[in-house]
Amino acid sequence: MRWFFALNEACSTFPLYADLIKVAVLSARSHTKLTPCFLYDGQPNALTDWLEARGVAVVQHRSKFRERLKAMSKECKRPDIFRIGSGAFLRVDLPEVIVRLGWSDERILYTDCDVMFARDPEPDLSRVRCERFAVAPEFDPGDYDRINTGVMVMNVPSLYRDREPFARFIWRNLDRLVDTAWDQEAYRLYYRRKLPFLPNGWSRLAPTLNWKPYWGENAAASIIHFHGPKPFHEEMVRNRQVPAELLRLGSQAYFTYCSLWRQYLEAV
Repeated sequence: MRWFFALNEACSTFPLYADLIKVAVLSARSHTKLTPCFLYDGQPNALTDWLEARGVAVVQHRSKFRERLKAMSKECKRPDIFRIGSGAFLRVDLPEVIVRLGWSDERILYTDCDVMFARDPEPDLSRVRCERFAVAPEFDPGDYDRINTGVMVMNVPSLYRDREPFARFIWRNLDRLVDTAWDQEAYRLYYRRKLPFLPNGWSRLAPTLNWKPYWGENAAASIIHFHGPKPFHEEMVRNRQVPAELLRLGSQAYFTYCSLWRQYLEAV
């Protein structure tokens, strides 16, 4: 199964996210047979060299919303709109990218960069029903209305058929989306309305496939997602130097998973 992750070189924390990507790849190599692919908006650099040396496909691509986001960023005097949005919206284009490359994947796995593989997720992923995409909850592991798109199984043919109306929806609502949860909010709003025959409008992933450290340690978790404080926030969390919303997510399990994350980073 192909596994995609994405990043924009304009990201203000690019070096830190490069470390996140390296750990994600090393942990995937240790625990899975996934085929890693990096969807990337930027110039070749040390990160792309590192990835290619380890057999990761680097796929150059720019979001269809990139120029609009750049203009909004300038108009609003908010650099974050472009720096975050031009990377976040890359995943929306994945079905088109796969068709353009001539790949015949029916399903792919997408994750954010801030994940670490603890077990092979493919046995669980192979049993997932996926009409358009499958996702797990965000903060409450039982709440499938408030979803998190940091880990997604994508049905490529179905999402490819939806590409034009979904893009129009994003275009019309971009002003709202940049102030909420970017493309995650777009998926939630659009598919809740489009697929009323599915509970909430999407298929379900088990929480163990998108496990958040603030839920505690879980030996059954396949994919650990550092949603909230990242491993590079660890010392600031210990010293209570982060905003309250991040501090409350810094559980003991967070520190345990950070320790494991650092072991992979030291092997880079």
